[in-house]
Order: sequence, then C-alpha cells, then structure tokens
Amino acid sequence: MKKKKKKVLIGALAVLAPLTIASVVTAALILKKRNKKNPIEHVNPNPVEPTEPTDPAQPTDPVNPNPAEPTEPTNPVEPTQPTDPAEPTDPVNPNPAEPTNPVEPTQPTDPAEPTDPVNPNPAEPTNPVEPTQPTDPAEPTDPVNPTPEESKELTPEETNLLFQNASAIVENNGYFTSTTGVLNINIEGLDNSQNNLVINQYSWSSNNEFLKNTTVPKLQIQYSDIEIDTTYSVTIKGTYNNKIFVKTFDNLIVHKVNPLSEVILQNRDNVIITNGNPITLILNKTTNLDLSRTHWFYFNKKLDQIGSSSYETNRPGTYYAIVFDNEGSSWKTNELELNLTISKTQTQVLQLI
Repeated sequence: MKKKKKKVLIGALAVLAPLTIASVVTAALILKKRNKKNPIEHVNPNPVEPTEPTDPAQPTDPVNPNPAEPTEPTNPVEPTQPTDPAEPTDPVNPNPAEPTNPVEPTQPTDPAEPTDPVNPNPAEPTNPVEPTQPTDPAEPTDPVNPTPEESKELTPEETNLLFQNASAIVENNGYFTSTTGVLNINIEGLDNSQNNLVINQYSWSSNNEFLKNTTVPKLQIQYSDIEIDTTYSVTIKGTYNNKIFVKTFDNLIVHKVNPLSEVILQNRDNVIITNGNPITLILNKTTNLDLSRTHWFYFNKKLDQIGSSSYETNRPGTYYAIVFDNEGSSWKTNELELNLTISKTQTQVLQLI
C-alpha cells in the first residue's frame, strides 16, 4: 500500500514539475512585457498586491502555487532586469548605478568653451600689458607733472620775456635810399653772447611765402627784388637753458617807392665852371616833402655844409645829396657832374678836397 502511494506521489510530482517550470517561464515573460509597457514600474513590478501571495485562498502568484511554502516571495532576478544594457528603461540615465556622466563635470573647464566671459583663463587673471598703459607718455595721467616734451619748451610768457628787448627793424623805415641801394631787415636787442642762448636759424618769409633760412640775424633786399610793397616776417628758432623756443616777428613792410625820390639835384644856371667862377647846385621838387636836413657829397665824401637846399662850388667833379624827412627816412639824389673850362689867358688851379 505504501509502495502504491509512493508511486502515486512520484507520478504527481512528475506531472507537476513541468507545470511549475512552465509557470515560472510564463510569469517571467508576462513580467518582461509589462516592464516594456510601463518602464517606470520596474523598481516595484507589483506595487498593489505585495501581500496577496500570502492568501491561501487566492494564490495569484503563478511562480509559487503553494502559498503554504513561500520559498520565493520575490523574484531575485526581476530587480536586475532594468539594468539590462540591451533594453534600458531610463533614456536619460540608462545605467542607474552611474547617475552622472563622468565626462560632463569637466566640460566647464574646457578652454574652448570658457564659462567666465571676463576671464576665460583662470590661470591668467589679468593682462600683463594693461598695467603699463597709464605710463604711456602720450597719455600722461598726472597733470601737475607734464610730459618731457612739454617741459623742454619755453612757455609763450617765457619766450616774450626772453625777447622783451629784441625787435626786427627795417632800415630807413622800409624805404630804399636809391634805385641801386640795398635794404636790410635786422634783428636787434638780442644778446647772442649768452652761454645759455643758442639761435639755430632765422626763417624768412615774403608775403606769407617761405623765402629762405639764414644763420645771421639779417636779411638783405635788393631794390630789384620786389615790384610792389612787400610784407616780410622772420621766425627765430633756438634754445634757452636747454628749452626750445620759437619767436616770430611779422608785419615788416618794405616799400617799392620812396617819396623823397622826387628830389632832383640840378645846376641852377646850367653852366660850367669858367675861370673859377662859382656855380650853384640846387634841390628841385622839395616843396611838399618837408625836408628836415640835407647832406652834400663830393666824390662820395661828405661835405661840412648841412641843412641847406643849395650848394655853391667852383670845383669840378661829381656831386650828390642825401635828403631826410621828419620821419628819419632818407634818399640819395641823382649825381651831377661839373666840368671846368680854362681860358687861354688865365690858368686856374682848383684845390680838390
């Protein structure tokens, strides 16, 4: 009898064993499909019925059909299914064991994509060139201490003080003394002997056009150099106490025509010297000129007689006069040649001065 029961039990187990294995496989497939439909429930596959497998009346767990022997309350394989790399359930983080991407924390420090727009390279916080910009002599930051270039120049006040006794003078009030004469413009009153004063050049201009540079404080102008009244200027460049200065004298007028040029020297009687008889030389066209004095010359030698508009002589030779007006301007008259005639009966000897 016992042997018969034992055979029956073995037969039952043989029948149930395939069913149990089939149930486990079926349950695994069902659970896998459920996980695909709802990937959020992979952590707890059955959150609603955790205690139902313990109810002997309603065994809902196909894996464990015998509630009296709950040897497998949970499927130890199921929690590992979400970690299957072939079918990740979390598209953001497919591997829950690695919540963050180890490469991402290093991206902010990538030099190609700096996060700080002001200082892209934290290893170099400042630009080494920038601190030196305030010392640029072209942009001084200290108004009290000017740049070296400024300190090497005399101020306009200092320049005027240096030239307070100097002036540019046009000879004869800007009038030529004759049609063959030379007129000078001179710089006067400047002490060039001072050791701390150096004149580099005098730059001359005529009617605002550059004329020439000289190293002497004088400009000579020929009567034939100008056709009309002309205005000259001179710019003096040099150093004083190692400081540069520039000084200009302008409005220096040179006249083409001298009003005294109307004066003419004549032989009053238009005669020659005969037998020692004197003749008279006179200045003509002097009425409206207001002459102040006259100097008489005989062979370029100045005679003693001054101030008269006429001169009497019995000596042959060349005569001329220089006349002056009340302004101090002068003019050399034309030259007059006197000849001597000696008679046959008388010989006259003239003593020349």
